[in-house]
Amino acid sequence: MDCFDESLRVMNELYGHDTAMPLATVNGGRPNLRVVNACYKDMSFCITTYSLSSKMKEIAVSPHVAINHNLFVAHGVGENLGHPLSEGNESLREELRHVFSAFYDKHVDERDKNPIAVS
Repeated sequence: MDCFDESLRVMNELYGHDTAMPLATVNGGRPNLRVVNACYKDMSFCITTYSLSSKMKEIAVSPHVAINHNLFVAHGVGENLGHPLSEGNESLREELRHVFSAFYDKHVDERDKNPIAVS
């Protein structure tokens, strides 16, 4: 196994489940920070949130984000993946419902048009 494959294995082991992590966004040139539930999937971190939330408004203006856990820090670009019931999101929805089973059905109202997945 090469170093890249080993890194992916370790990332999946450490973060391939529900993990509370601070998520940093940019708000008017200043950092903004909040804790989100995230999981590592396909070389990205995924969260569920509300499209009208402050974090999504900030990502729409400046998509640069950072996420951290203990000594691990990752920088990236936040991307709205759409509503969990959107065409093409079927497997993502099922995976997020499983990973975030402790809260998904209580906090993600799929009848509403504004819950989204973000990577």
